[in-house]
Order: sequence, then structure tokens, then C-alpha cells
Amino acid sequence: MGPIFPTIYLGRRESRVEEEEEEEEEEEEEEEEEEEEEEEEEEEEEEEEEEEEEEEEEEEEEEEEEEEEEEEEEEEEEVEEVEEEEKEEEKEKGGGGKGG
Repeated sequence: MGPIFPTIYLGRRESRVEEEEEEEEEEEEEEEEEEEEEEEEEEEEEEEEEEEEEEEEEEEEEEEEEEEEEEEEEEEEEVEEVEEEEKEEEKEKGGGGKGG
């Protein structure tokens, strides 16, 4: 019975080593999973930031277009006002000459 005890002891020791190796492997896998999750989160954040930037750029472009349209409308209104004033002046000149 003497030789049985060392084999049992060795068996326990081997199982402990195996358990430790399994634990280390599990820890490594967990770390890898955590790293992957972090990378995915970073990628998602970058994508969100890019989308926000694109939206901001689009909004800015829309605002600029609106401002340009408003300026064009104002210029057109000014041109129309000037044309109307010129027509009225011509009428006054022409009307005064005919009546006088």
C-alpha cells in the first residue's frame, strides 16, 4: 500500500496543475473577450462620432444654402424695388410731360 499514496498524491498534484492551467486559459480567454469588447466599443464610438460630424457638416451646408437663398431673394427683391422705382419715375416724367 505504500506505493499507492505517492501516485494518489501525484494524481492530485497533476490535477491541481491542470486546474491551474485551465484557470489561466479561462483568464486569458476572458481577457481576450474583454479586449475584443473594448475594441468593438471603440469602433462604435468612432462610427458615432463620424456620423455626428457628417450630420453637423450637412446641417452647416444646409444653413449655408439657406443663407445663400435668402441673400439671393433679398437681392432679387432689391432689384425689383429699384425697377419699380425707375418705372414710377418714368411714369412721373412721362405723365408730367403729357399733361403739361
